[in-house]
Amino acid sequence: QNADTAIFSLNPRLGTKNAQKKIIELKNKLGGLTELNLSQNSGTSELIEALEAIGYTRQEAFKASQTITDPTSPLSVQLNLVLRQMDRK
Repeated sequence: QNADTAIFSLNPRLGTKNAQKKIIELKNKLGGLTELNLSQNSGTSELIEALEAIGYTRQEAFKASQTITDPTSPLSVQLNLVLRQMDRK
């Protein structure tokens, strides 16, 4: 419903483009709350990949990526904010 491809990226066999395709297919059947913004979702995927590269699990990275309020901000800013939030926990 939220058109978030990052949730599909938890499956290692499903890439971003296939996730976008699945969202479109499901949206036609179920409806959706937001429009699919392809540029926004790629930023979320990059953030998840960056967090995984420094040692976080995919699940931790996905959960942390959901806390970003401005997905259009640069990746470095998003990563800095997420790491600060994770450090507090």
